[in-house]
Amino acid sequence: MTPRNALNCASLIGPTLRAETEAAALPEENTIGGWVSFGDAQTGRLEVAEAKRKAVIEITDGCQAAQADLSRPWWKAW
Repeated sequence: MTPRNALNCASLIGPTLRAETEAAALPEENTIGGWVSFGDAQTGRLEVAEAKRKAVIEITDGCQAAQADLSRPWWKAW
């Protein structure tokens, strides 16, 4: 059966989620404090990237479920 409508799931993933998460800048000085600060900043960037990944999966799963609903015959939609 052909779906009644096709969803454009890619349009639901906005530019913020598509943007690359840049790595933290390396420390300017080779000190323990500098490297600790870098590690902390890099962990924060990893958390941002992981949140984006989870959001994209959630959007995609929701869109796929909506697409499956559209694929059901109209008389079974109620």
